[in-house]
Amino acid sequence: MLIGTMAVKAGKHNLEVLIVSNDKDMMQLVGKNVRTLRTGSGGLKGDIIVDEKKVEELLGVPPEKVVDYMALLGDTIDNIPGAKGIGEKGAAELIKKYGSVENALDHADEVSNKRYREALQQQREQVLMSKQLAEIAKDAPIDVNLGELELHPPNGAALAELYRELGFSSLLKDLGVEAVAPSAPAESEPAVKADYAQFAGVAEFREYLANLPARQPLAAWLNLEAGERESEGFGTRIASIEVSSKAAKGVPSGSTKMGRR
Repeated sequence: MLIGTMAVKAGKHNLEVLIVSNDKDMMQLVGKNVRTLRTGSGGLKGDIIVDEKKVEELLGVPPEKVVDYMALLGDTIDNIPGAKGIGEKGAAELIKKYGSVENALDHADEVSNKRYREALQQQREQVLMSKQLAEIAKDAPIDVNLGELELHPPNGAALAELYRELGFSSLLKDLGVEAVAPSAPAESEPAVKADYAQFAGVAEFREYLANLPARQPLAAWLNLEAGERESEGFGTRIASIEVSSKAAKGVPSGSTKMGRR
């Protein structure tokens, strides 16, 4: 619905619309300012820009008849049953001859091909339902404000804060090193006292561990390099180590951080 609505509205604003999709039903939206991009999959050789002429070349019907075509052909991916026994060739032939799926159903007795004739005679309700399912809605309650569609650089701080809130750690790392670091407290908030130590190297960290009471429980956290893969821990490098020797204490309270050397 959203794609259909945006395509129609943008087209009316004389914007060039390109819908990236291999779905046949998307071709019903193709028009003067609307085209689709079919990527190199599903037997296609390379990417194909589909305009009105290309729709007819690929499907055998013009864009305004794609819904009728899909009503007969069906689409298992989108759960559109279509008419069993009618394939791509038959669907195109019937729509080109009768103009619409309703007209084809009304003249089913005249169809010479026995398989097509019986499919139309026996599956009328299914075909009509398929047409309803195949038609892309274009009336979503949204407006197209061209100013709001302009591309602007992202607000990195706000985006990083949202990623932290939602727990999107991988996306957070994609923003870079600065975004990975905790955001600074708001001016209205009292500053938090940094009661942790940052060691210059491994020797200082070992000295810290040696001075802890015997069998002292420790909590440890490994910070991985920003932007590197962390799936299952493979292919990553450790940027820093954070440890805490007190229960319910973490960064920055009661913790120790050691930079990677």
